[in-house]
Amino acid sequence: MRHRHRVSAYQNLDQEKDQGYDVLMRRAADHRIYDRISRWRTASYPEVTTVAVVRKLLPVADRTHMAKTLGMSLGDLENQLTLALPKGVRDHARTLSCRLPRWQRL
Repeated sequence: MRHRHRVSAYQNLDQEKDQGYDVLMRRAADHRIYDRISRWRTASYPEVTTVAVVRKLLPVADRTHMAKTLGMSLGDLENQLTLALPKGVRDHARTLSCRLPRWQRL
């Protein structure tokens, strides 16, 4: 459980080039799965995704780096991301929404 929060937090950092929420959504659009991923933003309980979707959204270099940083195997990380990534997208979207005027919030 502890790893899931760290995985979500790592992916949603917007400080690094080619990482973060905006890049993830752009990759979703490139792979024609934007609608599925954008539903995670407003779902109370976002649906668990597949390892294939995780692999489409996150380059292997990023996944490998995250696995090494967290001390996990790549397979274990990908399995945890099937749940953590949708929740991370939802939580990040809610954080962004709280910064908007009330009439613009999700």
